[in-house]
Amino acid sequence: MSSCRITIMLLIQLMGIGSCAYAKLYGHDTLSLATTGFVPNKGQWEGEIRYKYQQDNTTLYYTDSGWWYVHVNKGQVQALHEIEDSLQMVLRHGNLVEESVYNVNAHAYRVSFIGGNMHSRIQPGGERPFYHNYFLGSNPDQWRSRVPVFESLLHKNIYPQIDLSLKGTSRGVKYDWIVQPGANYRQIQQKIDGATVEINEEGNLLIDIGFETVVEQKPLVYQVIKGDTQLISATYELRNNILSYNIGHYDKRYSLIIDPEVVFATYSGGNTSGTFRSQCGTYDMDGHLYAG
Repeated sequence: MSSCRITIMLLIQLMGIGSCAYAKLYGHDTLSLATTGFVPNKGQWEGEIRYKYQQDNTTLYYTDSGWWYVHVNKGQVQALHEIEDSLQMVLRHGNLVEESVYNVNAHAYRVSFIGGNMHSRIQPGGERPFYHNYFLGSNPDQWRSRVPVFESLLHKNIYPQIDLSLKGTSRGVKYDWIVQPGANYRQIQQKIDGATVEINEEGNLLIDIGFETVVEQKPLVYQVIKGDTQLISATYELRNNILSYNIGHYDKRYSLIIDPEVVFATYSGGNTSGTFRSQCGTYDMDGHLYAG
């Protein structure tokens, strides 16, 4: 999937007499930054989404067959908030009424499991002490409340005896392939659609989404044998946007962990401060994402 346009409608109005004013960003789907975690789809979203994870300006939609990443241009959002702050200052003097539309670029790409088991079990772990409520639209039958939030996911047997573990970190999403004893790691193949992909001299995977580059760091591969962690040499292999691994000699009697890390910090800041201050979004029929 290629880039899409986000239209943010910023409505500035004077309320009553004097300098009282407000700003509102329109949208429907709550995207909380302060409550990061994997949120299950209980019917609040349509389609194949099983879980959603948001960190700063990046959202991951996890499905049975892989995941989608949706990235929003953070620089444009920050610029928008600077405009909003300037307008708020003018409004304090009571001399402006304006309705404006601003465009913010976004990009989505998909990572799919080639040859994976589409009916394998996804097991959430580490329930957080908070929950999300979704009151979408005017029909109460479509509302969902007390939707739990989890720290991690374990997707069992995507390939025979190979699991995938996912967990959010301050730098992005960390995922580990867990290859059980005797399993063939070469079954793991991930197709990347909607982005330009290359491997750099350091062995990192670079995913070009136009306004930024997402980095999947060179995989750390290891085994824990009798309490000792043993590193295994490993590199990415990329052919026709299909990602796989080349791994050196290891002991097939023990589990093998393949541990890349997706780094969002180059454009998300690695935290939730100073970015989106109103967190809503939805799609229209033309593929535009409306956010606030």
